[in-house]
Amino acid sequence: MKTYGRDEIENFLLVIDENLSERFDLIIIGGTAAALAYHVTSFTKDIDTVNNIAAIQKAYEAAKKKTGLEIPMGRVGVEDGPHHYPDRLLEHVISGAKHLKVFVPERHDFVLMKMIRGQQNDLETVVEMHKAEPLSFDRLLELIVSEMTAITGNKRRIKPNFLNMFETLFGETTLAVAEGRLKVWELS
Repeated sequence: MKTYGRDEIENFLLVIDENLSERFDLIIIGGTAAALAYHVTSFTKDIDTVNNIAAIQKAYEAAKKKTGLEIPMGRVGVEDGPHHYPDRLLEHVISGAKHLKVFVPERHDFVLMKMIRGQQNDLETVVEMHKAEPLSFDRLLELIVSEMTAITGNKRRIKPNFLNMFETLFGETTLAVAEGRLKVWELS
C-alpha cells in the first residue's frame, strides 16, 4: 500500500480546503497527526480521523482528483485515549487554509493513543517524538491512571505496551514506579 509524507498530506488537505465553502473541524489521529504536528519522519498510509467526513466528501473526492493522490481518509473504528483528550486538542495550521481547521491530540495524549495498540512502528513513532522533544514520565503515568480507565480491551493485555514504552523512553529504573502505579489502574 502506498504511503504518504507530511508535504503530500498538507497539500492534499489544502486542496480539500480549496473545495470547502464553510468551516470544517477535522480531528486527525494516528500516523498523520505524528507527521503533521510532531514532525515524525515516517510515512502513513491513510488519514485517520475521529470525525464523520460525510460533510466534506465532495471536497475530499476533488482533492483526490486534483492531486492524483488516493489517500484513504475516514473515521477510525475504535478511538481510545485519555478521557479528556478532546479538551486538549491542538490546532495544526495548514498554511493558506481558510475553511479547514485541523486538530491533533496533545503530545502525551497522542502517545498513549498510539501505545494502546503497541505495535513496533507505534513505539518507533513515540521514540522519535521523545528524541525531538522529551515527554514527561510523570504526565504519561498520571494520564494512564486518571484518564484511561474506560479504554476498550483488557488492561492486563495493554499494560505491557505502556511498561515497554516507559522502559524504552526513560530506562529500566522507571519500571518499578510504573508497575506500582499501574496496579491501581488495572482495577479501575
